[in-house]
Amino acid sequence: MSRRGVLAAKRVVVKVGPSSL
Repeated sequence: MSRRGVLAAKRVVVKVGPSSL
């Protein structure tokens, strides 16, 4: 995975909510 992909995934997680992890 590229760094951009990781950052994008983190942003999505933040938007969806940490509880979804």
